[in-house]
Amino acid sequence: MRNFNFKSHSQSSLSSWAYHQTKKNPEIKNFFLQAGVLLSSDWAILNRDNSRMLALLKIPNAHALVAVFHAVYRRDRRQQRFHRTNICPEPTNSQLGEMLGLLQERGIMINCPRDLMVRLRKIATLLRDYEIWGKSGSPPTESMEISNPSTGETFSREFLDPRSSNDLEQIEEQKLQELQEFCEQQLIACLEQSIEEAIDERLTTVRQSRRNGYLASQVKPGLQLLYCQGMSQREIAAQLSRNNTNKVSRTQIGRLLRPQELLSTVRFNTVNKLLERILAKANSLSLTIIESPTPDYLDNLKQQLEAFTDQRVFREAAAELQAGRYRSLNSLYAQKICSSSSRQGG
Repeated sequence: MRNFNFKSHSQSSLSSWAYHQTKKNPEIKNFFLQAGVLLSSDWAILNRDNSRMLALLKIPNAHALVAVFHAVYRRDRRQQRFHRTNICPEPTNSQLGEMLGLLQERGIMINCPRDLMVRLRKIATLLRDYEIWGKSGSPPTESMEISNPSTGETFSREFLDPRSSNDLEQIEEQKLQELQEFCEQQLIACLEQSIEEAIDERLTTVRQSRRNGYLASQVKPGLQLLYCQGMSQREIAAQLSRNNTNKVSRTQIGRLLRPQELLSTVRFNTVNKLLERILAKANSLSLTIIESPTPDYLDNLKQQLEAFTDQRVFREAAAELQAGRYRSLNSLYAQKICSSSSRQGG
């Protein structure tokens, strides 16, 4: 404090001076480093370029998690550079939400901002250990004994081998990775089953219609012409009228096929089937985060599955239906509808 001139500095300058005299002091930083302490926050560590150290981590999707963190956090830091301090603050809920959206686009599902925060902190902890190891020349160490502050009793610490399959955190991460791969695999199966059920439901509805019941046999041919050949409703009506004694109007085709309604039904059923399969798989894996799912958890998971299926299937399918006359139906949804309507019997 003898080096600080109170007369020529403001109170804010005192805090800045203290910061540079302590956390920015090379000797103090080196002293703490040798003791296994790195004077950087988790967010400062994650904000750095850690590509070389990330390659050493065996955490699923670590590269993607850090990449989206950089995309959001660094952008905001650059935009606030005229007002920011040297401290890297904890990411806000808004930033975490944006990161979750970017991860969903990559096919990575994390339930909520809190879960994302846990994963980011886990990566930061490992990066911190590697950085300490690299700068101090020795790996981080922990005391072999733990003391109970209430009783004063000491006992030996049990260490997990980081290369062992008994590492519970690593096992949990492996299970989550397996669950994510399972979700990718099951999407197609759920989509195909939902399409077949939706077509059967559409047939039943038309058969029970007093006005259009006699046209029930034209549902699948109409879907084939729409999704296999890309015909407009007017063209479908003309084609079906040529093949049948009863003339079919364009308006009847719209009521008969209802492609937008069919798409909504398939989407709804696909998400629900996928949710059921994921929960069953999670239970079989004994994942601790889904042993007793709360309503909020299920709602969040369903919203993520909706975003996931939209990105993989339904967003493109909806865009095709809205494209107008000169459209090309080449989406995954269109291909599956074409295949299913051609395969099912009358």
